[in-house]
Amino acid sequence: MSETFYWQVEASREQAEESILQVSPNARIDSDADLRHRVRLDGDDRFSLLHFEVAGYFEGTNEPDDTVTVAYARSGALEWETGDQRGTGELPWMQSLTGPTLGRLDAVDQFTLFLKQKPLTEFGRALYGDDRFRLDFDGPLPVDQQHGRIFGELLVMAQHTAETDLFHTPILRSSLYRSLAVTLLESYRLTGDRRRRTITAEGRLRRYRIAQQFIDDHASLPITVEDVARTVSASTLEVQEIFRGHSPAGCGLSASLRRARLAAAHDDLVRGDPTLGDTVREIAHRWGYADPSTFAKHYRQQYGVSPKYVLDR
Repeated sequence: MSETFYWQVEASREQAEESILQVSPNARIDSDADLRHRVRLDGDDRFSLLHFEVAGYFEGTNEPDDTVTVAYARSGALEWETGDQRGTGELPWMQSLTGPTLGRLDAVDQFTLFLKQKPLTEFGRALYGDDRFRLDFDGPLPVDQQHGRIFGELLVMAQHTAETDLFHTPILRSSLYRSLAVTLLESYRLTGDRRRRTITAEGRLRRYRIAQQFIDDHASLPITVEDVARTVSASTLEVQEIFRGHSPAGCGLSASLRRARLAAAHDDLVRGDPTLGDTVREIAHRWGYADPSTFAKHYRQQYGVSPKYVLDR
């Protein structure tokens, strides 16, 4: 299970130049700029989120590495160049995986996502059911403005979540990673075809039984639907269809995983003792719910009573 890390710098004008050069050694800084800045970085071994605020102007070059990097400027002026393409930070833009990227920043409030290439490639192979899947994008911009706006809003929300204690809950962190990874892969153009597999009726039933057993055995861990799909060597979409056809309640894969975690949360509520400090909020967080009200809604739908009623009995 991956561990989180955290780093924060808040630098005055006198300290800012030295601080920025530690992060971006190639930066060219305007010596007359009022270069105060604040940086916060949160992440684990699969992804990290950076919130960067700067007053003043500087420019720097980023070289390709083992991450897929997407940046979004919520305010201020940002211009970028990668290869023969250029643009602004109005829409989230992907730094080149094959060559250097030049950025010019002036009084920017910027959010940046870093996704490690190897875990993201494995995630994509499970998502699309394609062992040949590669991270091969045909450009730095989203497919359209709507996808760009949605991804930008998601980056801001993800960073705010990363700055809370919820980020240290493995199930919630995996859910956040999945949202970011799926949205990125669907928001930027991938070259080539995403291969689809066909599965026989007998194979679908066998995969359902294996997948359901995997969910029952691992519901306490930060597994995602892609982990389930990888277990049965099928795409996420195919496993969703298999669950809708074979689960007793006609639930899809996501709903089946949720029901398993609600069942485990129910056991914790039955055994819990409020006098010893057990709370609905803590149990909800433990089983992957960032919002206790959403947990209570789902719990009432499944068990017909409120979780607080069960805990307080």
